[in-house]
Amino acid sequence: MRRHHLTPYLVGALAWMLVGVTAAQAASAPPPAAPTPQLADRLHDRISRGVLKAAETIDAFFYNPQTEIEENRTTFRINLGLFVEREERARLSSGTGLKLILPGFQNRLHLVMAGDPDDDDKVLGEAIDEAPDPQLAVTDEADGVTASLRYFVLDDIKRNLSFTAGVRIRDGNLVGFPEARYRRLFDLGDGATAFRFQERVVWFTDDGWRESTRIDMDVLLRPRLLWRSSLEGIWAEEVSGYRYNLIQAIFQTLSPRAALRYEWVNAFNVCTEDQLDEILFKIRYRQSFWRPWLFFEIAPQLTFPEPDEFVATPGILFRLEAIFGHRPKATAVR
Repeated sequence: MRRHHLTPYLVGALAWMLVGVTAAQAASAPPPAAPTPQLADRLHDRISRGVLKAAETIDAFFYNPQTEIEENRTTFRINLGLFVEREERARLSSGTGLKLILPGFQNRLHLVMAGDPDDDDKVLGEAIDEAPDPQLAVTDEADGVTASLRYFVLDDIKRNLSFTAGVRIRDGNLVGFPEARYRRLFDLGDGATAFRFQERVVWFTDDGWRESTRIDMDVLLRPRLLWRSSLEGIWAEEVSGYRYNLIQAIFQTLSPRAALRYEWVNAFNVCTEDQLDEILFKIRYRQSFWRPWLFFEIAPQLTFPEPDEFVATPGILFRLEAIFGHRPKATAVR
């Protein structure tokens, strides 16, 4: 019995002796050599390559306007779409967009034709489709023709700052606008998570100021599966209140030529109180066919608008698109 009571004390003494010996050996051993800056940079780049490469590739395949603005690549884009919704007439739309990288400015000056920067009211007024492309003019709208020059002051993977000056034709009137846009990328260094912050301020000679803020969190779940959680808010001088969207999206790469996007959007309007305006569920399938620059899309969806007491409204979008200019494949990470 006495030996049984002494056992914990003996074990504790042996443990402290082991700790002391280990500490003495660590103190006498020479400190490890610090990694060279070149090695540290290479290790950081290798770790960060996962989520950043996946997000970059999937955004390029789906032609995300938030990232394509920064691409130093001359492109010409044309599409034709048909949207069908229950109890509504089918809507046919077409659009064109041209971006030229002007020589002699170290790829910092872009000329954009037929792109409408006034896309925020379309985002807020209709949650049925993805964020409109500010470099694409929709020909079935009267205010979609613009020409602008965008100059990049900062242009790297972490930061991007640009200033734009342009004009547009809206309701038969010529409207001018200056714009400032800033983007910052925060990489957590684990190779699986990254944050992107974007701020955009624009002033129109007819409607005044407009500001938009967007925060994206990208998480690489698997080599071919990317989850994106987004918060975007828009304030416009000519519209009362503040509107924002909460977006959850999962991108799944099926093959080098096909990918899926699963999306859930909650659209809110803050005027006198926080109000949920609409809920959207959508699956977007996009595939290139025949040629690498030719795409077709099918996007079924369900919307639950507040004016209709959140009754489900089904719809589907068909789109054919051609993009002239180098387009990467859909494979995110190998």
